[in-house]
Amino acid sequence: MVWKEKENNDQTFRDKVLLENLYNSIPSAIAITTPSGVVTMINSEFTNLFGYTQEDTAGKILNDLIVPDELREEANQIDMLSSENMKDVRQTVRKDKKGNRIYVSLVARGIFINNEMVANLAIYSDISTERKKQLLQDILFNISTAAIKQYDLKDIYPTIVHELSKIWDTNNFFIALYNKDEDKLSLPFFSDEKDSFVNIPTEKTITGYVIKQNKSVLLKQHDLKVLEEAGEIDLIGTPCKVWMGVPLRVDGSIIGMMCLQDYNDENKFSSDDLYVLDFIANQIALSIQRRIMLDNLIFARQKAEEAAQSKQLFMSTMSHEIRTPLNEVIGITNLLMQGHPVRTRWILLRHLNFQEITCLLLLMMFWITIKWNPGKLFLSRRNSI
Repeated sequence: MVWKEKENNDQTFRDKVLLENLYNSIPSAIAITTPSGVVTMINSEFTNLFGYTQEDTAGKILNDLIVPDELREEANQIDMLSSENMKDVRQTVRKDKKGNRIYVSLVARGIFINNEMVANLAIYSDISTERKKQLLQDILFNISTAAIKQYDLKDIYPTIVHELSKIWDTNNFFIALYNKDEDKLSLPFFSDEKDSFVNIPTEKTITGYVIKQNKSVLLKQHDLKVLEEAGEIDLIGTPCKVWMGVPLRVDGSIIGMMCLQDYNDENKFSSDDLYVLDFIANQIALSIQRRIMLDNLIFARQKAEEAAQSKQLFMSTMSHEIRTPLNEVIGITNLLMQGHPVRTRWILLRHLNFQEITCLLLLMMFWITIKWNPGKLFLSRRNSI
């Protein structure tokens, strides 16, 4: 009897070890809680994803650990569905031990024995990479669309800021455009919690440094000090904890740069953020350049239309000024011809009248040609006999 009980205990132990190994070998984060939401078990992938160990979660409510405040209502709805023995599958956001937001795919359901709920099961898969790829595609598409639809270059910048804010905090963000011929920088968009600049010099500034070096940089306080001590830059404005800047390039030429900075956390941005911002900057540069070219074409067309209107007005005025006295001359000639002049004078008057009418017809034909074919007037020199 004792032997049988020992065999059962050994089997139970083996089953437990097997279950734990299987549980920890699953490549998704798994948490099991009581019906009230208290954590009873997590696997190693849960620790990798959220940063909590088994000791950290012991006796804690799962939602209090990983659910962002604004999603508590959603988490309560998921728990309610689980209590009704319904499986819930969705994409949502959770947070890790440091408070970083993580996009996850969640599968949640209740575990029932004899129609009684004994536990909650939640399975999380990290979809941050897939989400970021999709987000990047959406951002690039929206910025490109804005560059085509907006009627003015300055209207593009709020769209750029709005799209970038989907990934980063843009409270301290600016765009600088570079005029290579004049070696000057302008600030079409500038947003900052501490400072306010209308323009910035090219020489001895971090922005100028990025443009001259033609490379993206992620600089923390120590890096900025090193550059200042080396004489590369002069620090102006409120010191920041981290400064991330990328050049705006079109066909290998720099047309400006973008910058994100933070005054509180030097780890606000990472090398991955720099890579993503540099990738987005290429599309933004193309969009800005395309909008500038389109604006130039619109301006040139307006100037051409104004010139055409001025030419038509001039020709209309000249036609009027010439036809009025010419008509008077024709009228007087007709009156003289009706007065029975001598034959020699009558022949001269008839010849004069013929030439006057010919000049009037030529003037009218000239005016019609100019009116219907602007910009296509050809003059040639011809000997008259």
